[in-house]
Amino acid sequence: MGITEYSTEQYTKYLANIRLRSIGLEPLYTDKKYSKSPYTHLERFSDTKKEAHTKANFFEASVTSYVMSSGVSGWDEI
Repeated sequence: MGITEYSTEQYTKYLANIRLRSIGLEPLYTDKKYSKSPYTHLERFSDTKKEAHTKANFFEASVTSYVMSSGVSGWDEI
């Protein structure tokens, strides 16, 4: 489950195939092992906009998951 040299290579080739498809080209790596991310268990932590393809540094991304409360009143008197 960790990050290894093999899984890093697999992930790099997986991403290359995704990028190639996104610009209308055929995948370069045709082996079935490059059709799925070896890091699916880690990707959910980096999806900052819940779009499954948008990745950003946590500290550089805008927070979109907070909701402003409208049910609290009387804070002005405190």
